Amino acid sequence: MSIVVEDGTGLSTAESYISVAGADTFIKSEPRGEDWIDLDTGDKEKFLRQTARILDLECDWIGSPTSETQALAWPRVNARRQDPPTYETVTGYTNLLTGFYYPDDELPREVVRANAVMARYLMQSDRYPAAENARTTGVATAKGSRSYGRQDGVVGRVRWTSVLPLEVAALTRRLTNSSSRPMRRVA
Repeated sequence: MSIVVEDGTGLSTAESYISVAGADTFIKSEPRGEDWIDLDTGDKEKFLRQTARILDLECDWIGSPTSETQALAWPRVNARRQDPPTYETVTGYTNLLTGFYYPDDELPREVVRANAVMARYLMQSDRYPAAENARTTGVATAKGSRSYGRQDGVVGRVRWTSVLPLEVAALTRRLTNSSSRPMRRVA
């Protein structure tokens, strides 16, 4: 089955922010990128699906979804840019070149790259608790809430906080509310 990639229209069936071909292009130039290239397409799609879900769970994105039926968190409306807009002065008039808000029909490149980087991160090891092969079935949240899960064969309360890799956190920093910070598992 082929992966459904969000195209900026708010698809109700979207599973990832980046295609396998796009992830291949980005990841092959990264350290250990050859490990990603060696995976079969089905495994790559699994990692990309999982990382899109992780990003949407872990990040407190700015703005609001464009549609109630969209499957992923992006595209978004009223997603105010945290970097200042660019102006150009032409014959005494100041023109706004880039707006104060991200376009509501496009995906920010940081989200797309974060999807690929997180997929590579998951492929390298089972460092994320909600990964398909991890021993814990609890779902992590960025707010540090507790979830019921199983770890090392013991069923009970397991507390997780955001465990996004620093590279992913750096990519998504300007797209999240200030309360979203990368954290670690709390014992």
